[in-house]
Amino acid sequence: MRSGDNRALIVSTSPISRIVIARTAEGVYLRPDAVPPEAAVRALRTSDPRMVIIEAAASDDSLKPLMSELALRRRERQMPRVVLITDAMTHRDMPPMEGLFDAVVPKPVTPDTLQPVLERLSRL
Repeated sequence: MRSGDNRALIVSTSPISRIVIARTAEGVYLRPDAVPPEAAVRALRTSDPRMVIIEAAASDDSLKPLMSELALRRRERQMPRVVLITDAMTHRDMPPMEGLFDAVVPKPVTPDTLQPVLERLSRL
């Protein structure tokens, strides 16, 4: 990872969630790039972010390509940091992704619940 790189890729189907998460990321000095799941793999490849924040739903198969790409990157170099925002039911229904997520944040996501997690992971 390049020194001083502070990009964050935010992936969510909800435009409102993308805005809330992006503003929270800006609060910890990350530069957010917020995209829908269909654009996530391309954005990951072009921006090489320090952190990826994913809001997932159980029925959302559009995240599978992103999860595969992140798993490959993890095997190669342990970056980027990955945060999953989900409810308890969704997290249980997702296929096992051992070691893929650095943190899981429960819904509903608010700046008060997400910001401490982003602060902690941005220091690693």
